[in-house]
Amino acid sequence: MEVLIALMVVSLVILGLVKATTASVKNVGYAKDQNQAVAMAQKKIAEVIETRNQSANFFTPLPSFPDSISADGKFCLKTVVTNVSGELPTTTPDFVNARMAKISVDVFWDDVGGGTDCGSRKYFFKQHFETNVTN
Repeated sequence: MEVLIALMVVSLVILGLVKATTASVKNVGYAKDQNQAVAMAQKKIAEVIETRNQSANFFTPLPSFPDSISADGKFCLKTVVTNVSGELPTTTPDFVNARMAKISVDVFWDDVGGGTDCGSRKYFFKQHFETNVTN
C-alpha cells in the first residue's frame, strides 16, 4: 500500500513537471513569434516612411500597400495609410500646408484556414502597430 501511494505521489509530481514544461515551451514559441512580428512591423513602417521621404506627392493621394505574406508563409502583414491631417492642432507651424498620415500595420500569424483577416486567410494571433508621419 505504501508503494502504491508513493508511486501515485511521484506520478502527480511528474505530471505537474510535464505540464509546466509544455506551457513553458508554448510560451517561448509565442514570445519568439511576437518578437518576429514586432521586427516585421518595424521594417514595414520604415518602408512606408522611406516611400514618404522619396516622394514629393506622398500625401496626394496616399499610397496603398497590398497584404504581404512572409517568406516562410507564417506571417501576414496588413498595412494601411490614412490621412489624419484634420487632427493636427492649429498651432502647427505652417498649418495650412501641414499634412499628417497614420501608418497602421497589423501582423497576423498562425494560419487557421479560411477567413478574411489578412491575405484572404484567417489567423489565430494579431498584433497592431501604428505611428504618424508628417510632411
